[in-house]
This record gives sequence, structure tokens and C-alpha cells, in this order.
Amino acid sequence: MSPIPGPPAGRRLATGRALASGAESVDLRLMTANPAFDFRRLSIAERLQLVADIWDSIAADADGESLPVSEADKALLDERLAEQEASPGTGAGWPEVRARIVNRSR
Repeated sequence: MSPIPGPPAGRRLATGRALASGAESVDLRLMTANPAFDFRRLSIAERLQLVADIWDSIAADADGESLPVSEADKALLDERLAEQEASPGTGAGWPEVRARIVNRSR
């Protein structure tokens, strides 16, 4: 199967955000209009698994250069880490957070 050709230079993601790598942007609308692989035929569970598999492959192949963290994000992470270190007993664990999310959606 041949790869889907990218859009002209300067195009942006459907969200309006440019790719962080500075590479040629991809218009997601083009991909869903004529995909080489029609993911829409997959069940929701299969699509979620596909997304998870793609994310895992990105995480495995990525280095610090290809997934940059902005200075603003670094500052926010540092701030949150300092808050957690100052008060380690605060916050909620994943089971509690998950239960709140699940109960909110009912």
C-alpha cells in the first residue's frame, strides 16, 4: 500500500495547530476523506486499540527532540511538582479520580 501524499506545504492540522516537528503539516480532513486504510469501518474498540498502538509506537520511537515540551509547559510541570513535594498527602489517587469521572458521565 502506498503512503497517502501530504497536503501542500503550510497546511495545518484540522485543529488549526501546526505540527510540532516543523515538518509539513497534515490536513486530517484529507486523510478521512480518502484514507488508504478506512479506519471508520473498525469498531470503536478496534479504533481505540489502533490509537493506543499508534501512541505506543510514537512513544517508543520518539526522542526529546521530536516531542518538545514548551517552556510554559515545563514551568507548569515544575510548579505542580513543587506543590506535590510540599504537600505529598494531598491529591487523589487514580481509582478515586476514575470513579469521579465515571460517575460524572452517568
